[in-house]
Amino acid sequence: MLTKFRRRLAGVVQAVAYPFIRLGVSPNAMAVCAFALSLIAAALIVEGRYLWAFIPFALGSLLDALDGSVARALGRATQFGSFLDSSLDRYSDGVVLGGFLMAFSTLPARAVALAALLGSFLVSYSRAKGESLGLKMEGIGIGERAERLILVALALLFSEASLIIMAVLAVISNFTYLQRLWEIKKGTQGKRFPSGFWGPCGYQYSSIESLIKRVVVCTS
Repeated sequence: MLTKFRRRLAGVVQAVAYPFIRLGVSPNAMAVCAFALSLIAAALIVEGRYLWAFIPFALGSLLDALDGSVARALGRATQFGSFLDSSLDRYSDGVVLGGFLMAFSTLPARAVALAALLGSFLVSYSRAKGESLGLKMEGIGIGERAERLILVALALLFSEASLIIMAVLAVISNFTYLQRLWEIKKGTQGKRFPSGFWGPCGYQYSSIESLIKRVVVCTS
């Protein structure tokens, strides 16, 4: 949802990223630092120190929001950097929400945190899988990463309501997955993968008969 405002905020992000650009900070190093800060936040969450955890969580989220702009400004935007950033984002989501899972003392509360964790992973996976099928997934769903980060921040700032906020996060994350599942179903309607199987000579075969004919050609 908040993705729609990204262009409007591009100037602000660029201004905040300027010191990092001026210093030539490695965007990959920023991504790694953001993950390290998430680990610190998770450790503080497990100890029940939610307000203190907000500081490294907010700093890590800021670095994560800026590393892409820094990479493009410095001409260091690479496919590996994009993969590294996305991978570390998943790790960050996992350790922070896992921190809540460990911090909650009752089984129902932990079930809520687990639902939020699984939903967050499914939101990310559904986008990656949908885009691999040639579909545009950005902006689809009410619980993209920006919205989820805001909810986690609120859970840290208002610890007495953390379970309720986690429940909201669980609902919107899993609902977003369902929204994307529906979009993928519509976008792939009537499309099928080629039938058959791979065999000798690097060809795909639709039947045993075609396989035999190709083997004869390859070995003749």
